[in-house]
Amino acid sequence: MTIGSFNQDHWSFYCNNEANLLIQKDTKAFQQFNRIFAGLQRECRPVDFDEKYSPVEYVENSWWAAVLKVSYWMGNNRK
Repeated sequence: MTIGSFNQDHWSFYCNNEANLLIQKDTKAFQQFNRIFAGLQRECRPVDFDEKYSPVEYVENSWWAAVLKVSYWMGNNRK
């Protein structure tokens, strides 16, 4: 299993210093992570693709979509 903050976008590949941690199965760290993850999973809700956003949430989502598009462009146009 791998744990980390490595996002799958050009910004992460080329600009950020991101890292992942590999945890071997059948170790104490793996068992502890599974216990913590199970607790977090109980607190989550399923994704609702028909969810309606408030105007503020719409602006925020649009902002982050634009940031990702710019980072994609920057990653593809590096010299």
